[in-house]
Amino acid sequence: MTLQEKYIQKVLPYLMTEVPDGEVGEFYKNGAKAYNFPCPFCWGTTSKDRNKRKRVAALLPTKECKHVYVFYCNRHGSAECQRGRSFENFLWLYKPRIAEQYKFEKQNI
Repeated sequence: MTLQEKYIQKVLPYLMTEVPDGEVGEFYKNGAKAYNFPCPFCWGTTSKDRNKRKRVAALLPTKECKHVYVFYCNRHGSAECQRGRSFENFLWLYKPRIAEQYKFEKQNI
């Protein structure tokens, strides 16, 4: 398990519980496991409950390396999800404490 995959596993429980009735789906993209979920940044900007639960955001493995992930949101409903972000940048915006742990562990490899 790579460092990014380890930290994705740490973040998944938050993604499942912070959005009411939110679910995380798994699928394969570019030869590796990818995850889709309701966007933690813009789910509250929609008025209908069924739209809030839609899995419009994803952590996707890159084409160049299946162990490097990027965050992408199809809704683009907030400043945080207007464009794709590296996994580390996503962590800093979403869970800064976990991002600090990730940075520390990444530096000490």
